[in-house]
Amino acid sequence: MIAVAFFFLLFSLFFFAQSAFAVCPVCTLAVGAGIGLSRYFGVDDIITGLWIGAMIIASGLWLATFLERKKVAVPNREVISTIAMLILIVAPLYLKDFFGNPLNKVLGVDKLALGIFLGLVTFIISQGIENFLRRKNQGTVYFPYQKVIVPVSLLLVLSLALYLTI
Repeated sequence: MIAVAFFFLLFSLFFFAQSAFAVCPVCTLAVGAGIGLSRYFGVDDIITGLWIGAMIIASGLWLATFLERKKVAVPNREVISTIAMLILIVAPLYLKDFFGNPLNKVLGVDKLALGIFLGLVTFIISQGIENFLRRKNQGTVYFPYQKVIVPVSLLLVLSLALYLTI
């Protein structure tokens, strides 16, 4: 019952939210908290990994934007920031033995690692789709929160597909 109330409270915040950057620190922390809850509630590691992978890209893009605003000159800012986030997020998981369980594999690949890879790819594709939609509409969005809805929708669809098949 407490979990249901928590999720209701969490999702009711969307109705009262002010506009924000699509890849903001609050969004990133919310995804991180969601990942922790998913493991607690027994969500399969491939689905958890999917959201971890998306969080890595989102965090990397947020860090790149932060560095740009602070006028820190870093070549290939987005790539370097994303690699840094990949290391910062995956290294602790590896050190705490979240990877490598022989019973936690699909097609011979660790479920968490496969999920992270799929999340990275899905988020990159969703950003491409969002940019394409924006270009088709002369640089403006088709609907409010498009930059958030496109990646979250793709991640939800893939999460459902993975849940039903694996």
